Amino acid sequence: LAATFQFTRQPSMLASTSACVLRLKFTNRSNDSLANVGLAKVQLGQSQSLTPFVPISHLGAGGSAETNLHIDFAGSRQPLRFHLTSDRGAFPAEIRAPQGELLRPSPLSRAEFAAIRGRLGGMHESTARLPARPDGETSAALARAVLRCLNMAVLDTDADAAAAGGGEAGGEVLFSAATLHSEQPVLLSLLPEPGGLKVLVHADDAMAGPLLLDEAKEALKLR
Repeated sequence: LAATFQFTRQPSMLASTSACVLRLKFTNRSNDSLANVGLAKVQLGQSQSLTPFVPISHLGAGGSAETNLHIDFAGSRQPLRFHLTSDRGAFPAEIRAPQGELLRPSPLSRAEFAAIRGRLGGMHESTARLPARPDGETSAALARAVLRCLNMAVLDTDADAAAAGGGEAGGEVLFSAATLHSEQPVLLSLLPEPGGLKVLVHADDAMAGPLLLDEAKEALKLR
């Protein structure tokens, strides 16, 4: 029995508003049918919760089945541990949520973004500088790369700048979100520099900022 999961970024209809919805895919790699595929021995941390799925009654040889799992990680960086079970036995598994999936998009105006960024300095700010980007890479392409890993909203800086009579937005790409568990603001800024790209993360949670910065750097890594 093999299992994979994907964060759907959909709101949970069965659990709390701070829960993540994961799509689980089970594949029977054996030559025999499996029955009663489910979860057992779930280890939850403080304030965490899990809404289990209805066990899969039958999974034929070579077959696959999908279901949803609703997990409230409560902002924790610790993995959720459990056992996957069937009529043939059980094996341990764990799910560790990337920091970028513990967010929800929170659209802001440019003025709101600037105000929040202005108060989140010091230990609430994380910075990195990346090498120069490929020639011709657009702001939209940068945004797509980030959004594949971080669940955030992209600010329409061009519209805001035009409304303020400012013309061009300077090529920067700005993102905003709130943490699922505590609704704290999280900001990400991509600022072009001569010969490179400056990446800034501002977060109320001083522990989350460096983790989000690492995930943004990985998303923007040139391959």
